[in-house]
Amino acid sequence: MRVLMSPVSDRPECKSALNVTLGLADRLGANVVGCHLRPSRDKSKGYPARKLMLIGGSDQQCLDELAKKTTKTASARARNSFENMALEAGFTLARRPRLNLEKGAIWQEKVGTPDRIMAITGPVSDLIVVSRTASKGKVDRMFMLAALLHSGRPVLIMPPGKTGVPGKRIAIAWNQSPEAARVVSACMPLLQTADEVHIICAGRDNQLGPKSGQLAAYLAHYGIKANKVMTKGQDEPAELTASFRETGSDLVLMGAYSRARFRELVFGGMTEFMLRKSPIPVIMQHH
Repeated sequence: MRVLMSPVSDRPECKSALNVTLGLADRLGANVVGCHLRPSRDKSKGYPARKLMLIGGSDQQCLDELAKKTTKTASARARNSFENMALEAGFTLARRPRLNLEKGAIWQEKVGTPDRIMAITGPVSDLIVVSRTASKGKVDRMFMLAALLHSGRPVLIMPPGKTGVPGKRIAIAWNQSPEAARVVSACMPLLQTADEVHIICAGRDNQLGPKSGQLAAYLAHYGIKANKVMTKGQDEPAELTASFRETGSDLVLMGAYSRARFRELVFGGMTEFMLRKSPIPVIMQHH
């Protein structure tokens, strides 16, 4: 992982996410890109009705309010915060990538909607870091879903109140799906720097796809020794949370929306639980 990106604004959850981004980049020898979004005040460039439904509860009014609050002064405060935090963490402010393990911090400003910006900047990032608020805010969820659904890249979602840099004890929530396999592959640099790796499998390995033992063998090719944890598979969110605590893990890797997203929105599912309620730092990847 050489490029870690975090949306930046003058909001507490953004500063929390940026702190984690800088910590991970320091561990991995990566560059950090701080991307500040300035919503367009042209309503014709907002979300069409179809997308408002797909992004899960965000609405045009929320985007309009964000546009009003994102003034030139707010943008300047966001940039100042990014640069100060980067310098304090030992990063060099740069306009282009820093090579040979030189830690560079690059500032970007984009105009548009979260889904459009994430579709442009997300695919050319190795990891996107965002943070949830303690309240049921629409803005943070808008950015979470935009990153998850439009970037095609791993997205680290930090829950409220979590400030430490995770990734030393990683749990893989394994369900034999292609989505789970992709996030494991994409996060191999993180797994290689972890002190412990656990594979948590809810229920039997009886789905179409690699079994947990095959995943352990795959990780062994990279010098990663993984411990397998099997649960009953009766209540996946509760069992994952319990196993996470029992193993002393500080981060979960999992695929996102292995089942149809509309079905999860209506009936619930692991992805929606992790996005809305979980106290666990999680990296998800969709597509």
